[in-house]
Amino acid sequence: MCDVYSNGYCNICATAAKDGSEGLFRDRKPLQVQQGWFQTASDEDDHCVFDAYAWAKEVENSVLTSRAWVCQERLLSRRNLHFGSKQLFWECRDHEASETFPKGVPEAVFKRSIVKSEVKVLLNSIDKCQADMSFKGAQIWEEIVQLFMRSNITFKTDRLVAIGGMANAASQTIGGKYLAGVWENHLLSGILWNAGYNPSKTSKFSLAPPETQEFIAPSWSWASFNAEIDFPPPRTHRSEGIEQFLQILETHVDLAIDNPFGKVCGGYIKLKGEIASATCYQPKISGSQLSSQDFEILFGRDGRELESLSSTLAYYDFEDMTEIDHKEVYLLPVCRLPSWYDTWEVRALILFPTNRARWEFRRCGVFIYSTDEAHEDLMSECTSFSRGEKYESSEFGRQDDGKFIIKIF
Repeated sequence: MCDVYSNGYCNICATAAKDGSEGLFRDRKPLQVQQGWFQTASDEDDHCVFDAYAWAKEVENSVLTSRAWVCQERLLSRRNLHFGSKQLFWECRDHEASETFPKGVPEAVFKRSIVKSEVKVLLNSIDKCQADMSFKGAQIWEEIVQLFMRSNITFKTDRLVAIGGMANAASQTIGGKYLAGVWENHLLSGILWNAGYNPSKTSKFSLAPPETQEFIAPSWSWASFNAEIDFPPPRTHRSEGIEQFLQILETHVDLAIDNPFGKVCGGYIKLKGEIASATCYQPKISGSQLSSQDFEILFGRDGRELESLSSTLAYYDFEDMTEIDHKEVYLLPVCRLPSWYDTWEVRALILFPTNRARWEFRRCGVFIYSTDEAHEDLMSECTSFSRGEKYESSEFGRQDDGKFIIKIF
């Protein structure tokens, strides 16, 4: 698919069609696509009247572009010719145009689209695999994934296949191993995604044993999620301050076929870091319907509230919290990184035991805070938990430096 769409001369899109039974052409009113010019009584300047939302209505919000498979096809194609309901639209990696604006759609209309110059940077970079280019490419990849996860896909098991061609093309710029949608060279930001802001599409994922579910991807991969996602705020440069709280010891993915950009049937990451024990619980509030975001966290095995961490954000990877209500979970601080408006944030993974072997977990959410006091308190909880665990002279568990080696599946 990567070769077909990226080497094609032009992709012709029936963008106004509701399904495959409809064609390219529509009855149109030519006057609707013409620019209207006028002058006001107060000045002699020419003013233009046009539909500022035409691109959004006819291209970005069409049934066609809402499909996950089309997301990849559109991004890979060098040129797309959209047959809309009222006019033709054109896009390539350098230019966007329409019948209303044949020389180029104004930025105010087109605004910012990922189809524009960023994909050109990712696919056509002459500095392939250099560190700065890999960093920029990874950030563009995260934007592509966010766009892709807003799209609809009929079979969730096709998710990695439906973006595999794009991943294959991007691999030349980003470099390194591709692990079920996440790049090994940029693993930390890749596993710190969180549920997006569209409650109507919240995943109904359940924490049943993995063998009873239709496996799509390891829990740390965004591909295992069934709704929109967000990644941490983008950094301006790869060297911009990140304080890492763990070591990545090993990564592994089991491929379903001999194609790193296709389906997977298993995988894990092996990490060494500090962890804290906690409990998720549902507050008893009568007369209201709670979502997973209303669940609160008590710290330590004795279930203590910490005021400094009471205003933190916890994004869970599912809506049905029955499986972990009043159950022990673990917090794994991952890194401190720049956030919006010259601030910073710490992101920690929320982990739930697999119940197959000790120190084996699945990701069930991400925990975010942004104050020094909150960070000191969480790291203190990590120290307390470590002191309560015996040193295990084995591959996993507490090590002699007080940190823990764990696997996340």
